[in-house]
Amino acid sequence: TLGGTLTGTITSGSSAVTISGVTYTKAETGVVLTATGSVAGNVNGKVGDSNAFTVVAGAADATASTLTPSSASIVADGSTTQVLTVTAKDANGNNLTAGGATVTITKSSGTGSISSVTDNSNGTYSATVTSPTAVGSGVFVATLGASQVKSGTGSQTQSTITYIAGTASKLVVSTIAGQTAGTAFAVTVTLTDVNGNPVNATADGTVTLTRKTGTGTLGGTLTGTITSGSSAVTISGVTYT
Repeated sequence: TLGGTLTGTITSGSSAVTISGVTYTKAETGVVLTATGSVAGNVNGKVGDSNAFTVVAGAADATASTLTPSSASIVADGSTTQVLTVTAKDANGNNLTAGGATVTITKSSGTGSISSVTDNSNGTYSATVTSPTAVGSGVFVATLGASQVKSGTGSQTQSTITYIAGTASKLVVSTIAGQTAGTAFAVTVTLTDVNGNPVNATADGTVTLTRKTGTGTLGGTLTGTITSGSSAVTISGVTYT
């Protein structure tokens, strides 16, 4: 956008005017300005173009700078990662192309860990979030030059990383308290990933209880169904003699 002071007067008896305070908001090459004369005299109707010139980005502005992504999901396995990036911009939203700014990316709440910030020397700065082994989420924020990165809004940008369960790996049987011989009790069985995070079944699946150790008789209700879209079943009416 061309703005600021855009008009000036070549006074009678002079041949030139300097127009101060011209602004241009986009960083780009090949910008050409056209001067058009008007009003009266031999200036009226005359036109002239400037040379093509280059406009570069201004100073880094934390309010206009961005933190991305705003949200993402990674597997809660203790090793999967997600890169967060701060892109330094000037007050008009132009990307800076050189490094050197002081940038932090930190966890403000939740779980997961984050590395130190790397200056990529091209106007971007990155840090890597590593998932924990339990499902949940972490919220991360950034600063540039000690000011909050706001992505052009009125509040500090938050990047929310959600940690989701991995692929189904095993069945976990709930802790069973001491029981009375022949009296019915309930057992809950949960489908989980390798780290014990519940995983929803993709189709109905039958779970059957059997005796692994002991010498008594396991009886009563010994099967249940983990239905599609759920992760657990409670089998009631189990007995042991």
